[in-house]
Amino acid sequence: MAGVTVGSLQVFRTTIEVMLIDGVLTREEQRLCVSLANNLKLSNEEPAEIYAAIREGKETDSGREIPDTEQRN
Repeated sequence: MAGVTVGSLQVFRTTIEVMLIDGVLTREEQRLCVSLANNLKLSNEEPAEIYAAIREGKETDSGREIPDTEQRN
């Protein structure tokens, strides 16, 4: 993905949207969300804000740009 700008909130939101396609967020998916939020270095409030924005159909910022070195980890 070198040369592609990716935002931390964009990655988190897209992942949550995929997990919610079936309308259910399982316990395992919730654990993965927590782990992803930690790995993306999101604040304590950001995951809840993203989830609320998805439910309300609102747009969100792309978040902190993830450097190429982090994208590969």
